[in-house]
Amino acid sequence: MSGLKCSEFQLQREREQKLQLVQNVSKLQAEINGLQKLVQEMLNKASKGLRDTFAQEVKQAQGWVERLKLPDTHSLGMESDLSSLQSAESQLKQKVAEARRQQEALSVAFSQKAGEMGRRTAQHLAELEQQLVGCRELVQLWWGEEQIQTWENTLRKAKQLLAQEEYHPLEKLIKEMAQELTQKMEASARREDKHQKRLYLLKALRQVCAEMSFEEVSGPHYKKDGYRGNDIIFTVDTLNRGKLAFTLSLEKISSFSEIADDRCFEDFGKLSEHLKDRFGVHTQFGPPGEERPPEGKTNDEKSLPVSNKPMTSRAG
Repeated sequence: MSGLKCSEFQLQREREQKLQLVQNVSKLQAEINGLQKLVQEMLNKASKGLRDTFAQEVKQAQGWVERLKLPDTHSLGMESDLSSLQSAESQLKQKVAEARRQQEALSVAFSQKAGEMGRRTAQHLAELEQQLVGCRELVQLWWGEEQIQTWENTLRKAKQLLAQEEYHPLEKLIKEMAQELTQKMEASARREDKHQKRLYLLKALRQVCAEMSFEEVSGPHYKKDGYRGNDIIFTVDTLNRGKLAFTLSLEKISSFSEIADDRCFEDFGKLSEHLKDRFGVHTQFGPPGEERPPEGKTNDEKSLPVSNKPMTSRAG
């Protein structure tokens, strides 16, 4: 039983739900901060003529910026109760919806286009800018700052086309950017979900190893620096039965063991049991190619599986 062992991993339903809520709260917080900044920049850059012409829209937007108060989310995390996380998510969703309305109304007003084509195109452009603000931090993690800068340059070009009333090429530009942005946003969300589950597993695994009196000889680190999707590696010494070198990919956990055959099954069994009982993480180690999905489903608590689809796109 010594040598390489592998296992997929799953989280119990409530912990899976909490992890998703924590991520949603963080994303919504970033989006509303970005939209607030965007609205304030639009107000600051508007000429006196624009501000006088659209005084009502300006007054509403400025009042919203000044009155905006967000729920305190700094203390929220995996140890928070489910209702607190759900309440924060609900409040932030309402705040984001209002922020989008303010940004869109100001964008359409400041476009100064009387025609239906101009108003519709200005609205589409405002929606595209909202989309970029909402996913900026997440996409940057996986595709890099260069991709964000490319999209920001595209938005600047789009605003020039709007000012020149060149609506047809502008609509084409908006459609192409929206498609690319959506694709990369969805890919980033899938990867980040797997990554956050992996970090939760890593935290649990380190604590379980410490409780089993294993000593870390190499702390967690990426196989390649600067690559968020790369394997995370760390090694522990069992002190009397050899070392365990753990590798956590986005899909599974594997370990190379020096433990003798007569103790290997016992130790991995204890490890899996502690991970499940203490942290709600289901694992089932086995030789490469023979590992089975974790047995984590019960009538009262069902696990949500982690996708096994390979990553084919470049990560930033």
